[in-house]
Order: sequence, then structure tokens, then C-alpha cells
Amino acid sequence: MPVVSVSERPDDPGRVLFDVASLGAPAPVLHNVAPSPDGTRVLVVVLLGDDAHTLAVRVIETASGRVDHRYEAQGYIWSPVWLPGNTGFIYGGLAEPQADLPPAPGMRLIHQHLDAALTREIVPLEHGQPRVAELQGQLQRLGHQHQQLPVERADDGDEDKHGQR
Repeated sequence: MPVVSVSERPDDPGRVLFDVASLGAPAPVLHNVAPSPDGTRVLVVVLLGDDAHTLAVRVIETASGRVDHRYEAQGYIWSPVWLPGNTGFIYGGLAEPQADLPPAPGMRLIHQHLDAALTREIVPLEHGQPRVAELQGQLQRLGHQHQQLPVERADDGDEDKHGQR
């Protein structure tokens, strides 16, 4: 079974921070590992391997190995990005339809707060929506840049200009 380990330097032997086997799931898959920008916490997401796509989510303090937050969720957590101050993270994921949001097939942007209630909110993805602009600004301050590359089809139509299929 996979383990998540930490060390002071890349070439130092690691100290086990989290062992996937500790969950006791019959077929777990280490789905995501995301260290916080300051290195004080790490987000660990394990797909438990059941039909409901249950995820075990853990936020672990790297110095002590203490689990600060733990919860289970259904679905997937794609590309989690920590927010400033380690107050939470945003991620792409599947979510149930919300009455106050327009229908959207597939993925949503979700803000997971690391408060006592583990509040989770779906961020409306509207052009000019203030929350989206705020999150984009926070990501830019963290050094995450979103870059769109122009795509042009080659003459045969099989590859774009950048060699991608």
C-alpha cells in the first residue's frame, strides 16, 4: 500500500506521514496529495474503491503528523489548490445540482473551508462573478498562472500546432 512521507530535504530519508492501509479499505487508491504552500500541512485524498466513489480526505500537519481535518466525500477531487493562510482549498469536482445555481453538466469549482463545520460551497461559474475573480486573484498571488495556448489544427486534422492529440 502507498504511504505519504515527508523530509526536510529531497535527498533525506522520509518520515511516514500517512499510510493508506490505515484506512482499512479493501482496494484504496491514493488519489491526490497536495502540500500547502508553506509546507505546514498536506492534503491527502484516497479513493476507497467502493461503488459510491467514496473519498477519505485528510488534512495533516507535517511537523507532528496530527490529522487536523478528516471527512468523507463522494465523487472526485481534481487539482486541489490551497488558499492563503491554509484556510481551505479549491478544487474541481462533481457536485449535486443546486437550486440557486444554473445547471452545469459535469464539473464544478468547489471551495472547501477548513473551519470547524468543514463548510463546502459550490462557486458559481459566471463571467465576472465576484467570487471567481477573488479566487483567481488569490491563485495569482500564490504564483499559479492560468495560460491558454492558441490551438490550430494541422493540415491532417489529427494534431494541434503544439503536437497534442
